[in-house]
Amino acid sequence: MRCLSKVVFVNSANVPYAEIHLDGNVHFIGTQGVGKSTLLRAILFFYNGDKLKLGIPKEKKNFDEFYLPYANSYIIYEVSHERGAFCVLVFRSQGRACFRFIDGEWDKRLLVDEAGEVTSEYTVIRKRLGDRGMSRIVDKYEEYRNIIYGNHRSTDKEFYNYALMESPAYENIPRSLQNVFLNSRVDADFIKEIILRSMSDEIPSVDLAYYRRQVADFETEYNNISEWFRTDSKGVVPVRQQADKVIEQYRNLIYLRKNIEDIFAELLYADRNAHEKLPEYEEAEGKHLLEIQRFERLIKEQSQKFDKEKEELNKELGTVESKLKAIKEKRKFYEQKNIGEILTRVEDEPNVVVRLDSLRKQKEMLTREFESLSAKYESLQKQMEDEFKDFEGNCSRKMSDMKEKCLKAKEELIAAKQKKIEEVRCEFDASIALIGEKLDALSSKDKEISAEFVKLQYFRPLGEEIDANREHLKELSASESRLRAQVKAYDSQIERLQTEYEYECSLLRSSHEKEVGELERQIDAHKAKMDEIDRLLSSAAGSLYEWLDGNVSGWEKTIGKVIDQQQILYRKGLRPHKGSCS
Repeated sequence: MRCLSKVVFVNSANVPYAEIHLDGNVHFIGTQGVGKSTLLRAILFFYNGDKLKLGIPKEKKNFDEFYLPYANSYIIYEVSHERGAFCVLVFRSQGRACFRFIDGEWDKRLLVDEAGEVTSEYTVIRKRLGDRGMSRIVDKYEEYRNIIYGNHRSTDKEFYNYALMESPAYENIPRSLQNVFLNSRVDADFIKEIILRSMSDEIPSVDLAYYRRQVADFETEYNNISEWFRTDSKGVVPVRQQADKVIEQYRNLIYLRKNIEDIFAELLYADRNAHEKLPEYEEAEGKHLLEIQRFERLIKEQSQKFDKEKEELNKELGTVESKLKAIKEKRKFYEQKNIGEILTRVEDEPNVVVRLDSLRKQKEMLTREFESLSAKYESLQKQMEDEFKDFEGNCSRKMSDMKEKCLKAKEELIAAKQKKIEEVRCEFDASIALIGEKLDALSSKDKEISAEFVKLQYFRPLGEEIDANREHLKELSASESRLRAQVKAYDSQIERLQTEYEYECSLLRSSHEKEVGELERQIDAHKAKMDEIDRLLSSAAGSLYEWLDGNVSGWEKTIGKVIDQQQILYRKGLRPHKGSCS
């Protein structure tokens, strides 16, 4: 049984992905806004293929904007078939809904990858289909309805397997389904009227022109098939040999193209990888150059600082040495002058002056008062001289102590100076050694980077493979030129066949126009008959037909077979009644 079994929304009607199974009795229930009308309109669009007769209010979005807002928006209808299932893919092309027919059941992987991304590229979809067939784009809704309802006279052969039924006169079926889905005019009279319009008393005639078109190419196809089995005098089929050669050359061409694509992809990858790494190396080189400049600046600053400190220390050292030299010279000069004794006498000069004054005063007093005591004075003077000698000895000892302390202080100052010079020299040597190590490391790193940069400048990734592929490409170019010559020959043959085809089409077109004229005349005759039937049906009220239909059961099989319809059956004013049989 052929029926719609599933509807799938992909980025459609504000739904990222949803599958609705319709295989069986389905009842839609739910609150307002859950999508019942959305699904019903999508199902109705499958049966009537008319966006203007889906019951969409004018104030809302139209069918394309609501159901197919994006390039990767799809509606998929899965149909059960006695020869297997097929799918109808609805998508947006050039701003409007179009159709494609796909063999087999629906598979989510055709449109949605593992990451959940929905593709809009038909090359990707065809690759995922594999051996499954997919029809061309159907962008005319009348052609879509002819395919679905099996009007094979107006469709191509590739669509014959996608029909739900086989009926050239199907126009009333979508109309009935539309009224059912939209809950409009589902009363018995309307259904009866549709059935009466679908009925025809004419004996169906066989359209020989249709079957003539079906077998028009039979002889050509038969001759082509015969060529495939026709052998020469040696029992060899030349056509098969030529076909095998063409197939082999085509396979070789496909293989070579695939190799070229793979090699080209590898070259692109190597080139892209080299270009991607080159900025890293350039950035690393820039960083190292900046680091070298920074270290050179630091070395220069340290050198300037060291030179400045060295200059200051040299100045201090010169000052100390000049002072020490002056001290040494002064020391020799004053030693020659017996500076110790002079210093002692100078230091004791105030005391001596005071004592001398006191002694003079005593001498004068004693001289005035005790002139007779000169002997005593002399003894006191001698005593004073002795005390003065003792005092002078003490001063000499103090002077020697002072000299020792001076020498000791000088030695300590010289030792401190040497220690300071050694510390400065050690710090300078350590700084110079550290800076030298950093300079050596930076120099080696700079050499490595320079070597790597030079290597990258002359680096040819896959150079031998590129040369080999170039030679191979030359061979492929020669093979391609040969194949182009063959293709040119085939094109000339195709042009000849196209000319024959156009001639046959012109003949068929003239025949078709004649048949269309005949069909139009038949349609006019049918319309006249339908008008007559409508006139009879409109005059049925109050006629014998109305009375028989309401009072006599089975009258069609008795009196209905012999009564005159126009003169008696639909005549009014007869006043029929049932009588008793005696």
